[in-house]
Amino acid sequence: MSEYILEAKDVSFAYPGCTKALDNICVKIEKGKKIVFLGENGAGKSTLFLHFNGILTPQKGKLFFKNQEMKYDNKSLMNLRKSVGIVFQDPDTQLFSANVCQEVSFGPLNLGLCVEETKKCVDTALESTGINDLRNKPTHFLSYGQKKRVTIASIIAMNPEAIIFDEPTTYLDPKHKEQIIDFLEELNQKGTTIILSTHDVNVAYSWADTIVVMKNGKVLKEGTPDVIFNNDELIEKANLKKPLILEIYNELKNNGILPENHRPPRTKNELKQLINNHNIIKNLP
Repeated sequence: MSEYILEAKDVSFAYPGCTKALDNICVKIEKGKKIVFLGENGAGKSTLFLHFNGILTPQKGKLFFKNQEMKYDNKSLMNLRKSVGIVFQDPDTQLFSANVCQEVSFGPLNLGLCVEETKKCVDTALESTGINDLRNKPTHFLSYGQKKRVTIASIIAMNPEAIIFDEPTTYLDPKHKEQIIDFLEELNQKGTTIILSTHDVNVAYSWADTIVVMKNGKVLKEGTPDVIFNNDELIEKANLKKPLILEIYNELKNNGILPENHRPPRTKNELKQLINNHNIIKNLP
């Protein structure tokens, strides 16, 4: 039986003077899974994330954390944010301490951990994000990619059960984008629920357990990557594109080079293996 860590039930929210940012949203986040939210800018992804972390409160509907309705008093919010961390798209909106060590220490200290416990948490977070050598560096001297890692480390230091990433790979080069995704995979393997938004359909297709597609503050559909990206009507309605790996696979299948009943590859390695197993290069016209 599935265990859900976060749930939005009939949640609606509108910013002052704006149309609804969320319109009767119903979505469940399964514990320990990798969940990707897709949708255009303005679809409501970031607004929903701010509700999951208790920064915004719903104007209609309810939010649940581990089957308990969220409360918004200081104690309840502190416990929620200890368990559900959020890494914003722009790291400069999240960094405020003089150096990296102080930045990463802030969360554990704010949760009431002693200096010794905080140091252990900080050391683990810096090591796991590969920025131990930056611990004494001023945050304003960091590159964009380094700032991204510091914001992630500051959340990891609080040992949350779920971490929300709003566009974690934006403006990163391919090498650092791959490093971030590999790191998120490592976090998930340790039991952390990972929720992220992205415009990169290739990342969503190859990495997610479940994809939630949003548009105009509503959930259009949720399902496995295969279900989402083989739905041409949905892709057109949400203004998405098919992942490159799936396009190549469909082209090979439609031309009779691959059997119809083969499971679509999700990664580059799976596609390479498929090509090798079926001697596709030899069979090409």
